[in-house]
Amino acid sequence: MGGVVITGHRTRPFLGALVVCGLLAPWATSAASADTSCAAATDVSKVSLSPGHLSTAAGPGPVTVRAHLDAVTVSAGLRGPDGALTTGDLHQDGADWTADLTVPQLAQRTEVGLDLSWTDAAGATHSAPACAVDAHLTVDPAVPTSPSTAAMRGDGSALVSWQAPLDDGGAPVTGYQVTVHPDGRVLSATSDQRSLAVDGLTNGQVAAFDVAAVNDVGTGPAGAARVVPAGLPGAPVFEAHLRDGAVRLSWSAPADNGVPVTGYVVRVLPDGPSLDVTGTGTLLTGLTNDTSYDVSVAARNTVGTGSGTVLSVVPNADAGEPATAPGPPGAVVGDGHALVHWTAPIDDGGQPVSGYLVTVQPGGRQLRSGVPQLDVTGLPDGVPATLIVQAVTAVGPGMMSRGVTVVPRRPGVLRVVHQAAATVAYAHVSTVQAKLVGTNGTVLPGRKVTLLTRLSGTTAWVPVAHGTTGSTGVVTVSTVLRGTSALLLRHDADAVGATEVRPAPVTVTATASAAPSCTRLSAGHVLTVRGALSVRRAGVTVRLEQQVGTSWVTRAAALTTSTSAYALPWRPSRGGRVVLRVRVLPYGALTTGVTRSSAISVDDTSASLAQEILANPRIQLATSHVSGVRDLADPLHELRDLSAGRLAQRSSYGTAPGGSVMVTVATLRGLRNAGRVATIHVVELAGGSHARGSAHYLGLAFDIDMVNGRWVSYGSGYDVVVGSCKRSGATRVFHPAYDPYGGHGNHIHVDWLVQ
Repeated sequence: MGGVVITGHRTRPFLGALVVCGLLAPWATSAASADTSCAAATDVSKVSLSPGHLSTAAGPGPVTVRAHLDAVTVSAGLRGPDGALTTGDLHQDGADWTADLTVPQLAQRTEVGLDLSWTDAAGATHSAPACAVDAHLTVDPAVPTSPSTAAMRGDGSALVSWQAPLDDGGAPVTGYQVTVHPDGRVLSATSDQRSLAVDGLTNGQVAAFDVAAVNDVGTGPAGAARVVPAGLPGAPVFEAHLRDGAVRLSWSAPADNGVPVTGYVVRVLPDGPSLDVTGTGTLLTGLTNDTSYDVSVAARNTVGTGSGTVLSVVPNADAGEPATAPGPPGAVVGDGHALVHWTAPIDDGGQPVSGYLVTVQPGGRQLRSGVPQLDVTGLPDGVPATLIVQAVTAVGPGMMSRGVTVVPRRPGVLRVVHQAAATVAYAHVSTVQAKLVGTNGTVLPGRKVTLLTRLSGTTAWVPVAHGTTGSTGVVTVSTVLRGTSALLLRHDADAVGATEVRPAPVTVTATASAAPSCTRLSAGHVLTVRGALSVRRAGVTVRLEQQVGTSWVTRAAALTTSTSAYALPWRPSRGGRVVLRVRVLPYGALTTGVTRSSAISVDDTSASLAQEILANPRIQLATSHVSGVRDLADPLHELRDLSAGRLAQRSSYGTAPGGSVMVTVATLRGLRNAGRVATIHVVELAGGSHARGSAHYLGLAFDIDMVNGRWVSYGSGYDVVVGSCKRSGATRVFHPAYDPYGGHGNHIHVDWLVQ
């Protein structure tokens, strides 16, 4: 009797009991009953079960069962100590039967065995229980899962907490391991402990904690938490500037002690007002001159408010300080002059602003204005000048503003006089020529002109080239474009009347070099379209598309290589005429497109037609013969063989010759077409017992015994199938209404036999 193969090694013949790890398996039969129940497994020649080992950490696990049996149907079941775990039917894979079964997640070490049962071609049922199949696997405990972990910050410390793991892996948790980062300390906790205080951390530096549960198997994965330790901020050091009935306070930010300072609390002690301040200074008003006040300033952060610094102040009527700087000035530049404007200072220093002082550099010329603007004249054309503003009070000129630099220019007008092609290939040069003239028509030589571009899909103008107008006021600028762009020419942005002109946008194109060139191939064969972009660019998506109705469907896609090449493989699964094209998807600012479309004829093959028939739910396939015999030559098994590229099996009983045959493309196409017009039941293809020399044995015929759910008989409404078969080129179609040779009163016989 045959042996049993377990994950690649051969064991002893069946002895009636499954031995696992040296012990009698809990489900094994007694010696007396084993001789009878295990003897039924004599037809089992080879069985395998893999893998032979699983861990509870993996959860439900897949196990592959493979058996070499002469059978029609095969079932298998996995059995544990407490009974069946899962069952399933095996499917045929060549000469073997195979199935993937799932072992449920188990909480402890468990031994799992295998039961088998099958039906042979004669319809007899056989079984091989776990005692007869010496194939098993072991499920072991695992480490615990990661605990849910959290951390709460402290001043140079943290409190780490966790929950027990959801799964202890099948073995009790014996403790916890806490790893502190970045210093790498490893701390331990007991199994019933759920928190741990960690000291010695640095405020403001991220501290990370990994908490892992431990059992007898080992240390599980860690749960993680992060926190930034922090404390109260330090005390700020401040100074006071006295005024009439007021005092201005200013200070520098103190140490934040781990988290940023978010503001300050200013108090007038003991019972005065309290202010929340976000900056590093404030003005206290409403004070009584010649009265002493104690003022406190304390910093705060998200931890809380720190200790304050206290200073005594005494405001008086004669006190004051210079005004702060006016707002940054702006200017509108004209021909020989500039209109400069600004805003009043934020702080007048305790005395009202009486006017403003404007200084012109170089030269140091000073001008006065009673309002926050001034038209500064007498500026030389083309010479940069810097204008600085100060507020004036009774104390004197205040702090200087930031300077604004102006360059007076005579205005001009730009006109485009020539532009190269508005559509160019990638990385080609685009050239624009323009002329700059004054408002009175005079040419303006020696002026700088800038060319700016804006890539399609962006909003920013980028300067890419410069030029200077010649003696005739003409300037030529060029740039290399690597994407569809808008163009802008600009003359001296600092000049009043500074002019801009926009040439026509330039389109940069990129296309595929190759369209599908093949005109004919067989279904199931690979068509590869190769080519390259007109742009040397890697990573551009190229698609092979098929026209389906009015739409285009992607059949293959690829990214271009560093040499801009692409390869698009496609394997058509069925025959017919297809129309293909290559599309380049948009990339950056490139303008892309498609190649011309190409028509290709795809020829049907026996394999592609068999796959199409198997996928059609309207074509029902018999799994046994009219005679009741079951073998591997029924229509379902034959079409499975054909779809895999194998020959169809012929029966070996009655007048059947046995062996195998390739069913012709014409026959399978006729069967496919019949399934498109009606729901049919195919009772015979190349199998079964027919007259000697039958077209069935040559792969040229099929029989149908049911159409649209009705058995075929005279007047049963099967004409639509007969018509389809004739249109498909069948040479003979016999049925109850046309039965010249007899024997076709209950089915339709269709063949392509040449007389």
